[in-house]
Amino acid sequence: MADTKKKLFKVDFLPNGLTGTVPSGSTIMEAAHDTGVYLNSVCGGEGLCGKCRVIVREGRVNMKPNSFLDREEIQKGYVIACLTEVLSDLSVEVPQETRLEGRPKFDADYARRFGPLEKGDSFFPHDPLCR
Repeated sequence: MADTKKKLFKVDFLPNGLTGTVPSGSTIMEAAHDTGVYLNSVCGGEGLCGKCRVIVREGRVNMKPNSFLDREEIQKGYVIACLTEVLSDLSVEVPQETRLEGRPKFDADYARRFGPLEKGDSFFPHDPLCR
């Protein structure tokens, strides 16, 4: 009978210092989600947008081929989190442009333009094309 247990690997996320444990074959995106680290990913982790760039500082990974990173970025350790499998214990740095932290904050201009719409009052008259 074959051993169906998967090996567990520790993934440390910098700079916030959170650590998670994931089974082999998990992606860095899955590890981040399980650990409570939220990454920018417009495509929802489908490998279509390239927004979930992280830097692998230590450890081994397997990244699927993609066109989001150039040679220089790959040499610096950048990977696409949703396309990269964890093969060992990792230390992963999440760059500022990839981090999602809490609810977006809107400036005063946003509040002036869209505040009435959020409250139900509208600048626009209710005049549908059909009834």
